Amino acid sequence: ADIVWAQWAPRLKRPSKDESRAYVPAHLVVVDRASRAVVLVVRGSLGLRDVVADLQVEPEAEDARWLAGCHGGMAGAARRLAALHESRVRELLRANPGYRLVVAGHSLGAGVGFFAALRLRAALRSPFARARVRAYCFAAPCCLPLASSRRHRRMCRSFVFEDDVVPRLSVGSLSPLLAGAAPRDDDDVAAHVRRGYTRPAADVRFPPGRLRLLPRGGRDADGGG
Repeated sequence: ADIVWAQWAPRLKRPSKDESRAYVPAHLVVVDRASRAVVLVVRGSLGLRDVVADLQVEPEAEDARWLAGCHGGMAGAARRLAALHESRVRELLRANPGYRLVVAGHSLGAGVGFFAALRLRAALRSPFARARVRAYCFAAPCCLPLASSRRHRRMCRSFVFEDDVVPRLSVGSLSPLLAGAAPRDDDDVAAHVRRGYTRPAADVRFPPGRLRLLPRGGRDADGGG
């Protein structure tokens, strides 16, 4: 494989008071001759800036308009990542006829990679080129609503190992736990609810695309996501 671009640590594209608005995750772009693919690989959480992106649930306005219900930190990072490599990916695919674009990532990188694949797919001009984009997400976080996840089953495959908590963790899934931890006094509980400790079911998010469960022992099964 030929390494085209390598960024080994998260960085800021430009100075910003709000680092989450300039965050670009660690990633790698390669041309894989064996599989005839241009591959974008995005790393999972490792440092503090990665954690900030994980915790930024609410999307910025432009990302919310683009894909309702998306995870804010991951969608924003993907927007900047796709913009960084859009022209590069287009040129690599043009220079290598018959190649496809593969985006892969783990954990945080799976969510960012999925959103980046969507944006790069939309940026490619010909319908044939768009059809040759695939995303592979490992331990993907809950980053979009179920209906949106199902719409991308053909493009994206998510792999979930056994009882891994990351693909099951979202604001909505935590609501019962947070509500149970609230004080028992009625007035205090009401105050907790007003502050958002219980959230509507719409806040439950899911990993992207078709889910494949990988249980211990090596046998796998397709999920319905």
